[in-house]
Amino acid sequence: QARNISENLLDFETSLGAELEAELFLGRDINLDRARALSMTGNIAGATGEVMKIMQGLTAEQQKSPIIMKALADVIGISVDELQDALQLQNDRNRQAAEQRKNSKIFLREQAIGLKKINKLQEDLAAQVLKLQAAEASGNIDIIDHEKKRRDAINAQIAAQRELIKERGNELGVLDTKTSAMEAQATLQ
Repeated sequence: QARNISENLLDFETSLGAELEAELFLGRDINLDRARALSMTGNIAGATGEVMKIMQGLTAEQQKSPIIMKALADVIGISVDELQDALQLQNDRNRQAAEQRKNSKIFLREQAIGLKKINKLQEDLAAQVLKLQAAEASGNIDIIDHEKKRRDAINAQIAAQRELIKERGNELGVLDTKTSAMEAQATLQ
């Protein structure tokens, strides 16, 4: 399909005639010069992208008009069904990208909160290690056991918070299940 678009753009006589007809139906100029230039250099993907940018600029009513869609399909040398499929695919991609951006923003906010909790727990852990060292210096077994349990509890809270952040990132689809920012941070500490 991309090759057909590129080849049709290079058929200047047909392409320009169809472009003028489409402009008449749209009531505005469409400029395929950049798409043609990209086609001439063999950049089919770039040419197709330029055409899709123009197609994305259509209003919902224009996309529903069989006359306009036929004129635009003729401009680029594909069927109306292929044009509508391409528009739907592009709309789906745009929607997915917007959803991914939204989810990334949510995750970054939640991650920042989680990291603050982890930093606080790490401060508590540092204080707990000092208490444990003091207890070991005193030789009091009961105090040593108590401080070790507190240290272990804080370590468990840190691990749980990291796991919560990772799970939320996976739920939102913003983290790879194999790696995460949290794992990267953990290796730095």
